Amino acid sequence: MSQVKALWSKLVFTGKATMPKEVGSSADVRKAVAANPKAIGYIEKSAVDATVKVIYTAP
Repeated sequence: MSQVKALWSKLVFTGKATMPKEVGSSADVRKAVAANPKAIGYIEKSAVDATVKVIYTAP
């Protein structure tokens, strides 16, 4: 995990990327994705409802 944070820090510092938004719960992820048609997020299958579209389900 520290390598991922280090990579993101480097990308942000050099202006090549912005950090992805983090939210606290599956319900918050679902609300954020439903509010932004360009957003993508990861939540438990049980947390999905009609406000979001599933594009991939991991086995």
